[in-house]
Amino acid sequence: MKKIALLAALMMVFSTGFAMAATWKSGDFALTDTNDDDLTIKLSNNVSLNYDAATNGLGYSVATYHSSGTRTFASSSGDAQIFWYDGTQQDPPSAPTGTASAAFDSNWNAL
Repeated sequence: MKKIALLAALMMVFSTGFAMAATWKSGDFALTDTNDDDLTIKLSNNVSLNYDAATNGLGYSVATYHSSGTRTFASSSGDAQIFWYDGTQQDPPSAPTGTASAAFDSNWNAL
């Protein structure tokens, strides 16, 4: 439950529309304001989150996975569902613009 709450909080924070990038140093990261719209965050032991922002800042897609797990879970600002992919470290589809749906193809299954 804590991870779901953290994921929801991160989705709200990153949906504000500014671009950030991660600079990795010895397992830590620093956020810098850049034009790179992709961000990977390590949430806890072996759990990571991938974030992609639309170039206009009006949409995002996000995916999470455990490095020892078998599935990747994802959603976007334009989708009301959470999708899963049979495999780990799968990048989410490109971020949609505004309320449009992300392009989750047939390899992604709705929960």
